[in-house]
Amino acid sequence: MDVESIEFYEDRLDSLLRYIHGVDEKVSKLLKGMEGTAFAIAHPSLTRFAEQYGLKQFCIEQAGKEPTPQSMLELVRKCRENNVKVILVQPEFGKQNAEALAREIGGTIVEINPLTAEWGKEMIRIAQVLRDGRETD
Repeated sequence: MDVESIEFYEDRLDSLLRYIHGVDEKVSKLLKGMEGTAFAIAHPSLTRFAEQYGLKQFCIEQAGKEPTPQSMLELVRKCRENNVKVILVQPEFGKQNAEALAREIGGTIVEINPLTAEWGKEMIRIAQVLRDGRETD
């Protein structure tokens, strides 16, 4: 145990927790009143985010597999019923199915990167995209 550095570690922890809390406050403000709003995503990487802020996440990929024609039809139905406007995609996943979904529902594709080192900024940007229904400047 690094006893000599305990104070350093505690300070870093406090700093990290303040940063996380600040990101949460900003995202909460951006998504205030949007509980129940739905979005589609290529890979279910925002499940916890959706749960935290009361959003509905519809995933193109199911159990790590490409969608079947039947599951795509069901996804289109759910997206239409829930007025989905945004389809989020990550750079490490293909866009073909997201593009097909966007065409069917008249949605907008927005690329996100929740794994970036700048995750706090990215979470805020994702909240802005969901609030505005499109990429913002």
